[in-house]
Amino acid sequence: MDTEITPELKREGLKRELIRFINLMRKEANLSLSDKTNVYIVGANNELAEVVNNMKAEILRETLSADLILAVENKAPNQKEVKIGEEKIILGLEKI
Repeated sequence: MDTEITPELKREGLKRELIRFINLMRKEANLSLSDKTNVYIVGANNELAEVVNNMKAEILRETLSADLILAVENKAPNQKEVKIGEEKIILGLEKI
């Protein structure tokens, strides 16, 4: 059994963690399936930013989001600090 984590597997894992946290925040905010949101990501390192940029369509679809925004400052009303991979970031949800 090969236990090596390739860069591709690592990126897929980061994407899944991001999706999980966004969906958890949607649930905590009592958003319905018809509610669209903008997701703000503050503090993403280069690796996570690459995941967001390259897998944006998948993330948007799986989180029912309208847009993913890599931001310097988070002005969204719903905010949460989360750890994705080894990095702490701030996620924000804005219902639109």
